[in-house]
Order: sequence, then structure tokens, then C-alpha cells
Amino acid sequence: MSPHRRALTPGAGRAHPAGSSRNAGRRERFEARHPGAKSYSDWKEMLDTEELDMVSVCTYTVDPEGHDLHTEITLYCIEKGIPAVWCEKPAVADMTGGDAMLAAAKANGTLLAINHNRRWENVQRKLQSAVAEGQLGNLT
Repeated sequence: MSPHRRALTPGAGRAHPAGSSRNAGRRERFEARHPGAKSYSDWKEMLDTEELDMVSVCTYTVDPEGHDLHTEITLYCIEKGIPAVWCEKPAVADMTGGDAMLAAAKANGTLLAINHNRRWENVQRKLQSAVAEGQLGNLT
């Protein structure tokens, strides 16, 4: 199971009330994994309909027409007042999008997290500790 999926696994107060995908098969699998959850083919419809505490943006960064989806969806989430947005890598197509996301999150008090690497996985944390403690020698 990916770290992203593990972090979003229901339990300990976490639930998946809704999900969105243009792909019907993905929507069916989502609903099968999360009984009672509703899936949408249109992400805007989902965000306009559901009351969400957090949104995980894990779609293509740029769609085939060249739209920066991560920036568009993240900004829409922030405008809707969703308290936390977790955006997958690569977060944006260019720095303009990144700057817009950061400014909007700061202005609205939104927690914006970019899942850009696996630094929170146990194996990575153990490696960081080993480096910090000098267990691997002098690394350059």
C-alpha cells in the first residue's frame, strides 16, 4: 500500500465521504473500498456538494489540454473553505501556480501540504537518523 493511501486509510476518525474521478472503474473501486462514500465524475460537483475537512489532490498535474489541474483544484478547494489540502507531486506546472497556491493558503488559513517525497516513511526516517548519528560514515 502506498504511503499516500495508507495515510488516508479510514480509521481513527478518518473517513472518505466522497471521491472524484473521470474514470468509471476508479469510481466503482473507490465506492467498493469505502462503503457509504459517494463518487463523482466531476471534481467541482463534489467540492460544491460535500462538506469536507480535507481534500487530497492526486490527479494529473497538467491535463492533455495543458491546464494546470493541481493549481486549479487546490485553489478551488481553498476558495471553498476546505481547511486542509494535500497535493501530490509534482505540485504545480510552474512557479506561478505554486506562488498562487501558497498565497491563497496563507490568506485563508488553509493547511497546504505537498506530498513531494517519502520523507515520512519509516525506512526514510531510519535512514535520516542513521545519517545524523554518523552510522554511515562521513557522507558528502
